[in-house]
Amino acid sequence: IFDGHAGPDAGIFASENLIRVLTANSHWTEYANLPNDKQKSKNIELVKKALVETYQALDDEFNSSDQVKYGVDMSGCTAVTCIITPTHIVCASVGDSR
Repeated sequence: IFDGHAGPDAGIFASENLIRVLTANSHWTEYANLPNDKQKSKNIELVKKALVETYQALDDEFNSSDQVKYGVDMSGCTAVTCIITPTHIVCASVGDSR
């Protein structure tokens, strides 16, 4: 769930790029490559780390765009993300969306 404010651009950017950035994250890749659900359950912290780093990377990417750097876009975005695994539900939030 993405809740944009001061314009839609940040929310649109986050929604369109979250999966790309998450699946490129090294912690996510390590988790995804674990051989079975038991190993994944023991290493659920990898998912948590991946979500935190994904939010940070999305923020960095968006803030480095020319529209933001030159003050054309002043939008922002709060978000809630949940990943459901066979053994856990991992939720992360940014901003006041919690």
